[in-house]
Amino acid sequence: MTILVTPLDWGLGHATRLTPIIDYLIESHRVIVAASGRGYFFLRRRYPDLKILRVPALRLRYWRSRKLFSLGLMFIGLKLMINYLIDRVWLAWAVKHWHVDVVISDNRFGMHVRKVRAYFVAHQLFPVFPEGLKFIEPLALRLYHGIIRRFDMCLVPDNPEGEAHLTGELSRPPQGLKVKYLGPMSRFYDMKCKGRKDYDIVAIVSGIEPHRQFLIDRLYGLLFNKEYRVLIISGRPDKDFEQKDGNIHIVSHLDDRELCEYVRGAKIIIARAGYSTIMDLVALQRPAIIIPTPGQTEQEYIANWLNDKGMFQMQEQYSMDSELWFKIFSVKFGELFYNVSNIAFPTTHRFKQVLMELGV
Repeated sequence: MTILVTPLDWGLGHATRLTPIIDYLIESHRVIVAASGRGYFFLRRRYPDLKILRVPALRLRYWRSRKLFSLGLMFIGLKLMINYLIDRVWLAWAVKHWHVDVVISDNRFGMHVRKVRAYFVAHQLFPVFPEGLKFIEPLALRLYHGIIRRFDMCLVPDNPEGEAHLTGELSRPPQGLKVKYLGPMSRFYDMKCKGRKDYDIVAIVSGIEPHRQFLIDRLYGLLFNKEYRVLIISGRPDKDFEQKDGNIHIVSHLDDRELCEYVRGAKIIIARAGYSTIMDLVALQRPAIIIPTPGQTEQEYIANWLNDKGMFQMQEQYSMDSELWFKIFSVKFGELFYNVSNIAFPTTHRFKQVLMELGV
């Protein structure tokens, strides 16, 4: 079969978490990847021999102002709807041109077409709306669930409730929606690597602007000329740069094995609270100080959920100056206790079983 795999252009996470599926499918199928933005460059680096198509980019940005954030989210919603229509047109062309049999779409709403099986990958079945947009939540959820129902199945990259569960109420299945749970999905799920102790602190930065660059700048300001050797990974596979300044080393991107080695070897991990990053850290059995993107309610919910479960330590971005050092020293002296090892990948190959059941 010819299978088209396509992630949303919203940071890197939607692309990275599809790599176990791609690795599995290329063993027995013809796989074509369609991506945009930084996800396109990440997948092109990781799969140089695959057919990687560029689809129209979403080009999302958040507004830094807290007061205007809800208004900014409304603009993002409008962009998503426009992108939905563009994806529908693009996919109709791709199916005809590349003879696609199956589509696996990670949060690209428009990647479904009649007479072709299409599966929707998402961990948010009940998105959390900010206070300023609560009034549209019932209508937005109805629209969102209606879009998902256009797909043959929704595939959730988490374990079912009652097992080692990472997403709380976000992935609770709504009534009448066809859902299968893939288990956590990480590019590191079957990777074995030894830790490299070159750095004391490794910071994994991701997400969309301007908060991605803002976090890099704040970490640099807080950690420069301190006693720690610091590596900041900028989440830019579309660039190729590195900067060394005193105790801080900033790189644009690392390949998966290098990242695995540095994360395993570091004393302290600081990372965004994106769900794909969380799954990577769980796969590597590494606790971290996690910083949700301000206003991105999904990250804020997951960070609070995992903080309350004792798995990770949440840190708000706007209070980093007063609180981050306390948490770093607490980690250094063993005062924070993490239970990340309790949420391992208990069913590592669940996703393979699910895909086999679906005939993929």
